[in-house]
Order: sequence, then structure tokens, then C-alpha cells
Amino acid sequence: MKKLFSIIFFTVVLFYIVSEEVMQAEGTKGSTRRLEDIFSPDICEILRKEGRIQKSVFKQENLNYSYLPSGNIAGKIQDSWTEKKCSYMNETVFLYTKPASKTPGQNSPENTMKILENILKSISGLEGITYFSNSRKEERLLYKRVFCVSDAESKTPVPDPTDKDINGLSVLVLQEDLTFGENLYRFSYLKDGNQIALFYENDTTLELMFLDVIDPHNMKNVLLVEDLGDEILFYGLVRTNYISFPGLKKKIDASLSSRLDAMYKWFISAYDKKIN
Repeated sequence: MKKLFSIIFFTVVLFYIVSEEVMQAEGTKGSTRRLEDIFSPDICEILRKEGRIQKSVFKQENLNYSYLPSGNIAGKIQDSWTEKKCSYMNETVFLYTKPASKTPGQNSPENTMKILENILKSISGLEGITYFSNSRKEERLLYKRVFCVSDAESKTPVPDPTDKDINGLSVLVLQEDLTFGENLYRFSYLKDGNQIALFYENDTTLELMFLDVIDPHNMKNVLLVEDLGDEILFYGLVRTNYISFPGLKKKIDASLSSRLDAMYKWFISAYDKKIN
């Protein structure tokens, strides 16, 4: 009888310990972070006051990511650049404060993640977005045409992959812009908890003023979004190796940093439309 009691006692204790560990794991997996969990107080202050922080660097050998949000996807982002050198890198972080909820559950993590996924997969929505040209001091069209294609040869248009599971999704996209003309890009996605990352890189050579300036797979971009409860964090990253010639450095910085700004404006505009 004493032996049976001991077995029952230890079984109950073991069940309690396992249950606690499972509950803790589930709570951590779906937990929503705050901005202060990601950045130092001074960066949080800048983001809350100005809504944006940016850093551009040229000719780095060991890439130092100043603003890359921590998480499982961060390692994937760092590993996606395999070149020893990087001619140019730009990190831009934006912070968006969600408007007051008009309907129950509007700002819930579940609803927010559903909206963020849908926006990132609605690739054709990039068509027609504009950016501010520092050289011309005016808004200019960024993407004249944007659509998914079936393959690189036929370039047959196919629908946006809005009905596909976003984690591990990969699609080929045709983009025509005023700077580099018509090119093919590979869009790939990863999702982990409250973070979603869109990776996109050029599949074709990028030309500027009739010169080949960026070889295939040498301009890698990342858009990382994370739901922070009352806020949404947007991290934009572009890394590239380009063929240097006089006057190109300034143009590259202006063009690629402006693209990140334009992508953010497109994203937030699409988000506002979803909730209003």
C-alpha cells in the first residue's frame, strides 16, 4: 500500500511539472513583445518621438547590424548575405501606433497578424506606389508594373499568393521601376510568432544608365514586421554590391533609402485600409 501511494504521489508531481512547462512554453511562443524588449531606451525614445531611425554605411567587410530586431528570424536575415564585402547597406526602422480599435478584437494579435500576412502577400499592390525624389524634390512613381510570374522565360502573370501559407512561401515577381527598368525578383517569406519577414533579391542584372551595376542576387532586401500590441514595428534592410563609377554612390543611397520609405508608406496605407 505504501509503495502504491508513493507511485501515485510521484506521478501527480511529474504531471504537475510537465503541465507547468507546457503552459510556460505556450505562453512564451505567442507572447507579444514591447518596443523596450527590443531596443535600448534611447532608440525607443527616438522611434516614439520621430517614428523613424535610419543608418547607411558603405564598403563594409564585417556587417554590423545596428537595429536588427532580435528573434529566430534575425539569424536567417544575417545569414542571407554570404558575400565577404558589402558595397552598401541601409537599415531603417519605423514605428507605427495603431489607431484606437473601432470593433472588438481589431487590434488583437490574431487579427493583426492576419492583416500583416495578407498585405505582404498582396504583391501587385506595390504597383503605382511613389517615393520622394531628393534630387527632384518631388514625388515620383517607383513601380510602374508589379506582378507575380509563372517562370523567368514566359513571364506569364499569375495571381498574388494570398491563399498560400506564408511561412516558406517563394514567388517570382516582375517589377518595372524608373531607376533600374524591368527586372525579375525572388520574394520569399518566413514567419515566427509575431514576426513576419519578406526577403527579396534580384534574379536579373540591374542596369543604370545603360551600365550593368548590380549582378544577379547582389541586392538583397528584407522587410520585417512585428506586432507589438498597440504598435507595429517595421524594419527595412537593403544590402548590395554594385559596380562603382563616379557619381553612383550618392545616387545609390538616395534611391535605395527612398525605396524603404516608400515600402513603409505603402504598407501602412494598406493596413489603414484594412481596419477602416
